[in-house]
Amino acid sequence: MPGDEMKQYEIYDHWDFEDTWYLYNGQTLPFLQWEDPFERTVVTMDSQALDVGDSTQMVVTANHQKQSSFIATNNADYAVSEGESIVDVDQEGQVTAKAPGKAVISVSLHGEITRIEVTVHPYMITGVMEPKALTVANGTPVDEIGLPGTVQVTLSPGQLRKSAEVEWSFADENHPYQAAIPGIYVFTGSLVNLTEDMANPDRMKTTIHVTVGQRFIVKVNDIPAIRVSHGTKKSSIPLPEQVEVRLSHGGTAKANVTWDHEEPAYNGGQAGDYIFKGSLELSEGVINPDQLRAVVHVTVLEKSGDGGSSGSNDSGVSGGTDELPDNTCVNGTEGKTIPFPIGRIIIPKSAWNAGFCLNFKVIQDTGGLPLPETDRFVGQVIEITKNWTGAFHKEVTLNLQFGTDAVNHEEDAVSLYWLNEKSSEWIELKNIIVDWDQGTVTGSIDHLAKFAVIATTVKKEADVNPEREFTDLEGHWAKDMINQLARIGFIRGYLDGSFKPERPISRAEFVSLLVHSLSMEERSGHVFPDTYGHWAQDMIATAQAYGIIEGYTATYFGVNDPITREQMAVMVMRWAGLSAVEGTPAFMDQDSVSSWAREATAAMSEQGVMTGYPDGSFLPKKKVTRAEAVVLLLRAMELKRPVRDDRVMNSGELDEQTAAASKGH
Repeated sequence: MPGDEMKQYEIYDHWDFEDTWYLYNGQTLPFLQWEDPFERTVVTMDSQALDVGDSTQMVVTANHQKQSSFIATNNADYAVSEGESIVDVDQEGQVTAKAPGKAVISVSLHGEITRIEVTVHPYMITGVMEPKALTVANGTPVDEIGLPGTVQVTLSPGQLRKSAEVEWSFADENHPYQAAIPGIYVFTGSLVNLTEDMANPDRMKTTIHVTVGQRFIVKVNDIPAIRVSHGTKKSSIPLPEQVEVRLSHGGTAKANVTWDHEEPAYNGGQAGDYIFKGSLELSEGVINPDQLRAVVHVTVLEKSGDGGSSGSNDSGVSGGTDELPDNTCVNGTEGKTIPFPIGRIIIPKSAWNAGFCLNFKVIQDTGGLPLPETDRFVGQVIEITKNWTGAFHKEVTLNLQFGTDAVNHEEDAVSLYWLNEKSSEWIELKNIIVDWDQGTVTGSIDHLAKFAVIATTVKKEADVNPEREFTDLEGHWAKDMINQLARIGFIRGYLDGSFKPERPISRAEFVSLLVHSLSMEERSGHVFPDTYGHWAQDMIATAQAYGIIEGYTATYFGVNDPITREQMAVMVMRWAGLSAVEGTPAFMDQDSVSSWAREATAAMSEQGVMTGYPDGSFLPKKKVTRAEAVVLLLRAMELKRPVRDDRVMNSGELDEQTAAASKGH
């Protein structure tokens, strides 16, 4: 038999190669294990770091005691002991990379196991897709643009496509996004939170173009109904020359009106309701895509001129119950405006899918109605019902008069509420507009109920009551701190006696809190158009005059927007007079903090006012609850304590109470 064949395993079928003999295919004849004992295994590879799709060969060397060594690649057994999804290995020692990650290959020879670690490189990002350009309506806030949270990236090797998270910033800090100014804005997208199987060594980014459309009219504000005596000529009707319109960016403007001459077919000698409509004359840069028009209701009184019995009540609003319309029917698909002596209700088109009738009733005896002691009715309470149950398909608009002599514009917050009979609480309508000149409040709602204009005193000494506690704070972590600020008159609750600690606090509410806490002298600062008639208008203007706040733009403050942690940090830093600190805190989401808020968040962290969350994050865009705002303000007030000991709890109390608050508040 030839010598080479004598060196092959297959001709020694019954030999014991486990405990007695050694044989290395093609290299040796069988020899007894005691003649030259096995000592160790050496495993080598061309490379232990591979790209996906690459292969490499393992070479196994068996060293024996008599300084002999043999290539044992074909004698060894191979297995992937860790990372089976990362690599494959065959029984000839060939390794193939399948996916990014780390794997361990076990090589077994003569009972000895050698482990070799193999790393497969991540996919390299070689391209980032640019998302489709966006077009938004004028006035769209930056957080409502709809910037995509992920983008498509191209990976190598293999030209694969995957999604990756993206974080957006202004491409040009000198040309930031402005919701109220038409134009094209460019945002830069940085890839963040990449999965372990992707790498971006070239720091590739993407861009997206956002077009802000022109400002446009979204609503023509209601015009108070006009009542004229019997026989009044059309030319003598005091139709307004201007109306207020609400614009897409949140502000308001005045528009001149050209009233139609032909419509309606007015007859001053015929008592009834006449609807006048007018075209709007727009200022430059404002469009009216929906062709909205000014509308006013003119009522010609009966010839006697009194329209029924009249009188007044302690709310300061005159009128009589016999003047209220009775069983007024409406075509639900066409809509209708129904005036009555103390206001009007506007039923829009398609508010109901059939005809229905309304009944109006003034509640003469309001003594049995629920109302906190701190609040009062300043207009007649009216109940409106319809002959069909169920909510409207579209919200109706209700306008009620209130007695301007019964309220103090500087100290009272006035709004329109409906009575929830089940919970016995008054709930504010949506889209409230207070017209102090006309003495009316307008709001929207999708159902009917009892309605009332209620005044709440903002600055009231009776609120500084050491025994006062809110009804919904039992067991809450911030109970003592909330009640402390309530006792010194800095914060107030709701009509039902609750505080609602977990409700997000609005920008207007927090500014009011800051202004009250320092007893700032009122100043005539910039009045943002969207604050006109708002209960916090003067406090926002004062805060702006002191340099504490800025708006989103010069025309939009966002009074009802929930305040975010980074916005609050900026306001508190300015309010407390803190200086920016060098460097930045090591928050894990520091890159998510807006550039204009980074100094403030660093200062708040340095002073221990806003310390971040247990996982190391700051969550700059997170909404702040009313309870959290109280705790943060108390911490900031402690920094100013030397000049505020007469208004703030002592340091021991503050430390003891804020220590109970969860870290990150």
